[in-house]
Amino acid sequence: MTFLSPFAWLAALAAAVPLLVHLFSRRKARREAFPTVRFLRQVHRQEVRRLRLREWLLLLLRTLAVLSLALAFARPALQGTRGAASRAPATVVALVDRSLSMRATGPKGARFEESRGRLRELAGLLEPGSESQIVAFDSHASGVFEDFTHDPARFRSAVQSLRPGYGGTDLGGALREGARWLSGRRGLHREFYVFSDMQAAGLDSSRAGSLAAALRGFDVYWVPVGSRDAANAAWTWAEATRLGEAGEVTGEVRNASDEPRRGALVEAVAGGRMVGAARVDLAARADTRVQVPVHGLNAGDLGVTLRFPHDALEDDDHVAVAFPSTRALRVALVGPDAQRIYVQAALQAAPGAFEIQDSPDGSGTVTADVWALLDPERVNAASLRAHLARGGGVLAALGPASVATHAVELALGDLSPGSVQGMEGDSTGRSFARLRVLDPGHAGFRGLAVRRGSELSSAKFLCVARIRPAAGATAPAEFGPDLPAMVERGHVLLFAGPLDATWNDFPLSPTFVPWLYQALEALASRTRPLSVEVGRRWVRPVPAEWKGLPLKLTDPDAREVPGELTQGGTELRSVPLERPGLYTLQAAGSAVEAVAGTLPDGEIDLRSLPPAALRNIAPQSVVVEGSLREAVLRRRFGRELWREFLLAALVLFLLETAVARMTVAPRE
Repeated sequence: MTFLSPFAWLAALAAAVPLLVHLFSRRKARREAFPTVRFLRQVHRQEVRRLRLREWLLLLLRTLAVLSLALAFARPALQGTRGAASRAPATVVALVDRSLSMRATGPKGARFEESRGRLRELAGLLEPGSESQIVAFDSHASGVFEDFTHDPARFRSAVQSLRPGYGGTDLGGALREGARWLSGRRGLHREFYVFSDMQAAGLDSSRAGSLAAALRGFDVYWVPVGSRDAANAAWTWAEATRLGEAGEVTGEVRNASDEPRRGALVEAVAGGRMVGAARVDLAARADTRVQVPVHGLNAGDLGVTLRFPHDALEDDDHVAVAFPSTRALRVALVGPDAQRIYVQAALQAAPGAFEIQDSPDGSGTVTADVWALLDPERVNAASLRAHLARGGGVLAALGPASVATHAVELALGDLSPGSVQGMEGDSTGRSFARLRVLDPGHAGFRGLAVRRGSELSSAKFLCVARIRPAAGATAPAEFGPDLPAMVERGHVLLFAGPLDATWNDFPLSPTFVPWLYQALEALASRTRPLSVEVGRRWVRPVPAEWKGLPLKLTDPDAREVPGELTQGGTELRSVPLERPGLYTLQAAGSAVEAVAGTLPDGEIDLRSLPPAALRNIAPQSVVVEGSLREAVLRRRFGRELWREFLLAALVLFLLETAVARMTVAPRE
């Protein structure tokens, strides 16, 4: 027998009250003088026997009545096989996995639909008087109902309305949340069901040991769905560059299966058209870098989607990529005409991508996004500081004129990333330096070859400027120890050499143009997030040209996404994005830019925890591979007996009253 409220046994101490009353209420005999007591002794013996029997019977009835009350409060339950006539009300918590991996398909169809079918089996096991709660989880867990429900129809309706999402999996956190719901209940059967693909990547193995204590005392049923070893590959990240009607999309694919995929076709799609393709070999259990050139882009193409042939989980087989911007980047070329030739030619090679403004000293360039200071002898310091105050960027190439006059350093003042110490080398060509990249992840070098022998490191620098970095500045590249090639702080980048091909051949290198484009874009004031993970908000600073215009964000299906202007109208903040794909921002009805909704990469590996690992989490748990009904009925037991003991206490009190009245001597 099991007692659901064992502390109620303290009430059994009240059984001593009738005994104490009996002991303290005993009457003392009185002495009376009679002429003869022969007949009185005989009558007295009979009366004493009758009174003693009555008192012992009353004492027994009262004690049993109090003990029956204590038993009723302790809520006893008999263990055993559940018969046809017995009732088994239960407290049920159903933990339902709605993460991205539950969208995977297999021999039995979609994993989430298989889980929904199992939930319907559980709904059929809810006896009258049972209470239930559904806790849906991905990276977060929450109850579907505000409190437990006693209505099986409401449970079934909630099961039908559940849908899988795009979030990651935190199985450990979900188990703790489900245990929190169940720990405060006092039902005879406290049953904990986990409907999930049991993704191994969703459980932190270092913290799995603490779950056993949280699940202790519950009947835990693991209900796995899907194949344990489903093969899957997915995109982990992607980015794009665009130069007019052409560009390139770079990404990385992780093959989480034990089998390689040979010659996988990767397609780039924009506006429903295929604009690029490439074939790639995906090694087993490895990440593979993919580069797809794109051509034939229209002005309205704000991004592209990369995709490869579908596998078990189709949703992560494609990834949306937003282009940095469709508006022309406004570049101010500041310096003498002789220094502008190569930079200007590079910018003009991408029609529509750049808007060029010329100025010998920077005057009259108030609308520029970024300044290119090309070895100027003098700089309008007031215009430069105003440009930086607006959030603009500066790329300064240091040559003989700017080093001799310190024009750039003086104009920047405290905002300069470093101080110029002079020039090093000569123009005879007897010696030269090469560029060595220290930070391959720097925006200017992204996607470019940076190893020794590549085009980037093959450029020769005959004469370079010596720069001493300021506090807080970084050097993404160098010519040698204590000889930085670039020094950066904030939105200012100093390049230790001119860009005119007189003291170096860097402008003639094939990597010069993409480096220049990427460096200018990174330094520009219009930087914005190009991707947002599904479930998070997109936050976009509102540029001056958009202020006062109606702004509208639409999802991949062209449905409007709610958002609001904050920070006095200078920031646009959307609601959490619900699905992956390309989201489009419209200003006054015209599409101006896009942002990509991306998926978490923690859901790529679909391998599941083995049954032995699940039993280690909860040693008394059951892994249900077959019929859920059979597994539950085999384990579920008996019914509570508190009603029977309460009825017994009532009957005993009635008997006690009847015995007490029947044995009272009649008065004469």
